[in-house]
Amino acid sequence: MAGPYLESEVGRSQEFHHFIYVQPDGFYYNTATAGGLVIGKNVSHRLWVQRAFRGEANLSDPLISLSLGIPKINVASPIGSAAQPVGVLSGGITIERIVEVVKQLQYGYGSYAFALNSQGRAIAHPNPNLMSTKERLGPSFMSSANGDLAAVASGMVKGQQGIELIELDGSSKYVAYLPLRQAKWSVALVIPRANIESQLRLLDLIALVVLGLAVTMIAVLWQVQSFEQTELKRSEAILEQQNQQLKETLHQLKQTQTQLVQAEKMSSLGEMIAGITHEINNPVNFIVGNLAHADAYTQSLIEMLQLYEQYYLEPAPEIQERCNLLRSSLSTGYYEEDYSDAGSGTGVYL
Repeated sequence: MAGPYLESEVGRSQEFHHFIYVQPDGFYYNTATAGGLVIGKNVSHRLWVQRAFRGEANLSDPLISLSLGIPKINVASPIGSAAQPVGVLSGGITIERIVEVVKQLQYGYGSYAFALNSQGRAIAHPNPNLMSTKERLGPSFMSSANGDLAAVASGMVKGQQGIELIELDGSSKYVAYLPLRQAKWSVALVIPRANIESQLRLLDLIALVVLGLAVTMIAVLWQVQSFEQTELKRSEAILEQQNQQLKETLHQLKQTQTQLVQAEKMSSLGEMIAGITHEINNPVNFIVGNLAHADAYTQSLIEMLQLYEQYYLEPAPEIQERCNLLRSSLSTGYYEEDYSDAGSGTGVYL
């Protein structure tokens, strides 16, 4: 019943690769797998499934799909009340999609971004050899031989944010980082120092020209020195302002992006849960609505039998036998009739 609806949602969504409906026994329906329920596959051991059955909406760390064999993360939410979920609905997002989003974070030529999980392992990085999943653990950046990088990774794992100038990949680079509270991840943007300080090169050229003219312009030496100091202070102020603007821009960008992605995911999950609830309520309401009619019909039949017994004290043996059989069926809930001419019996529940 829910399968076709989930398959249609996959076609509509651009972020989710597939959807999964997990039953209370741990087996699941995967829209990316032909045949519906995957017999023999059980995901009750997955942390994201356990947390969802405890009533928690959550975002998993990268893992390898049991049915598809691809790296992904799962966005999971319980179906029903948080105290007693009747199932779990999850949307799968491939790691390739996460990497695409992270790659969009750049600040000039040679810059790149990466994301670390709560153990300091990369879940998105330009170098695929450094990326990690639950099944294939990559190296922890906190154990890096580069002490500066290890210190930055340690701060990221602790949920800190900041910007540091370190030696990385053979050159000086700024590393700006901030945490993603919803997923316990942290994102860092690596920017070559030249990208930040390129505006200061012009000031350095001016300083060389001034020094070349100093031999013949002794009279204006004080003014030149004063100019250099003023420009240097202004440059430092500009650099500090740019660093602050960079941190604010990164914070606003990630906060806005996270809110938009989270809002879209929650909206999609809400619509799907409402549709599934509607499909379950229809047959239940039909059954409940007819219980009163079935009870009234049974009571009327009992009253009719009682009237017959009151006014026909000596009925024919065949009628007496049929009344006894009917009385027995009303007490047990099962009515069985033997047709002698057909040579076989049929049973009916009442």
